[in-house]
Amino acid sequence: METRSRETVRIVLAVAVIAAALISWLLSARAPDMPVSRAPLSFDAVHALGAARAFVTENPNRLFGSLESRQSSGTLIDSLSALGYEVEFIHFDARIKNRNRVGRNVLALKKGASEEIVALVAHYDTAATTVEGGMKNGAAVGVLLELARVFSQVPTRRSLLFAFTDGGEWGNVGAADLAAGYPLKGHIVALLSLDHVAAGELAAFRLGAAGRRTGYAPPWLRRLAAEAASAQGLGVRQASGLVETVERALAVPRSDQGPFLEAGIPAINLGSVSADPVRVRELFHSPGDSIANIKPESVRAFGLAAERLARSLDEAPTIPREAPDAILRKSGKFLALPWARVVQLLWFLPLGLFLWRCIADARAHFDAAQLTRELWAVAATFLPFLVLFLGIRLAGALRLLPTYPLYPATARDPALANPDWKVLGAVFGAAILIAFTSWAVCRYALQEWPRPRYAAAKAALLALLVITVALAFVRNSHWAWLFLLLPAWLWTLIGRAPSLKGRVLAIAGILAGALPALAVLLRHAHEMYLGSNYVWYYALALRNGLFTPAGYFLGALAVTLGIRFIAIQGHSPALTDGHR
Repeated sequence: METRSRETVRIVLAVAVIAAALISWLLSARAPDMPVSRAPLSFDAVHALGAARAFVTENPNRLFGSLESRQSSGTLIDSLSALGYEVEFIHFDARIKNRNRVGRNVLALKKGASEEIVALVAHYDTAATTVEGGMKNGAAVGVLLELARVFSQVPTRRSLLFAFTDGGEWGNVGAADLAAGYPLKGHIVALLSLDHVAAGELAAFRLGAAGRRTGYAPPWLRRLAAEAASAQGLGVRQASGLVETVERALAVPRSDQGPFLEAGIPAINLGSVSADPVRVRELFHSPGDSIANIKPESVRAFGLAAERLARSLDEAPTIPREAPDAILRKSGKFLALPWARVVQLLWFLPLGLFLWRCIADARAHFDAAQLTRELWAVAATFLPFLVLFLGIRLAGALRLLPTYPLYPATARDPALANPDWKVLGAVFGAAILIAFTSWAVCRYALQEWPRPRYAAAKAALLALLVITVALAFVRNSHWAWLFLLLPAWLWTLIGRAPSLKGRVLAIAGILAGALPALAVLLRHAHEMYLGSNYVWYYALALRNGLFTPAGYFLGALAVTLGIRFIAIQGHSPALTDGHR
């Protein structure tokens, strides 16, 4: 593209960025104010920790679907019955590692003056690699038992549901079953999940607000939870800005609020951060995660924060049932989601202008033959990704890959530490073979076609990129903004490079478009203790549905276009200029 046209694009980009900043600044507002309860708190940390210790030491290996897990649910039933609750339990099925397992959710409902329900939830199962599971999630079970005791002695405005869910370590399957099939779910106006009382001294609370596949905690609940928790003298950490965009793009929560947000129920998770994060990382899902690592002061702070939030939800005059969604900015204010999408769209504005200019510049050489040639090249490049997808799905259908309920195995599970490299090798080997075959066939078949011209090829690729961005934006605007914005900018502004040095720099710039995806991948691999096994995890995620076909194919198409942008840079200089 001519220097003058490129300068025009840069000006449009600057205007779009300024407009996005102005919209964010002018239209952001504080979340609706809801009163935080000032009622005296009755939470007894000694009693809660004692209940947690008795529970985890009597049932140290509460693996989902095991006999000991079933026995531990009996302990919960006995404890709740002793408090005067009428207890019910609900069985549900989930397929783990190609085996059907039966889980049990334990529920106790306290009737209030209203039929509206505030639900308090904690999962009680453990990972296969844990003994006792003090952090995950025995201490929170003790907190919830203590809250059940506290509220059993006082009248409440709303009904309270105390739910101890099973299968939390396997993608929150117990919570998902409740969110989908609990008979009174239509009466649940708010839900508080309790997950992760960190070992050692607490440094802060952490709020989890992400929904599963869709949904996010509403601003009023995020603000109320933050104010209720901060009343204990600790800081409160929650996602905002770029981190929240990542959470909304991935929509893969790790605690029980996720399925309820997906079902449209306002929900949030109360977790915590240790003052010794290195030690916590060592203990997480390990045999050392015992209740002995949990300090009474930590249980007290966590329990009082949970009680204050529960009382605030119970005492609120009204609870919004359909509050507007919004994104939290670093300033502490929220930007309504429709306006956030407008802001995200503005950042892509230069892409459309550049496409128009590129087509105008290539008009003299942009004929059907040039367009067809590039489309064939794109199809041939995309074919290995299609084969990879079909290979993973076929391996799953043949039971060569383990089956899980949406989420693959939990962090540090032996199934993740021992990939089946034979299956992966066969699937990826087939994709690589198809890639070489496609390249050879395409190279031979296109010999008789007109020689490729850079301007025409780039115009075709930019048109496909605009279509990809549009489809991704409709599916998940946060995903589109996070993973496609930088490629859209770089691939748009990088022009023809006649010299070898220029082509090398251009190719490096094109590859830089993958940095956001690489950063998210590395962060997730670190959090899940995957190491070099992240390819195995992602194969399982694609096989079991955590990664949807739509998301996979949009990502594959973006990678395909990146490869083609690199390929047209690699043409001989004589072929990149339509005038030679």
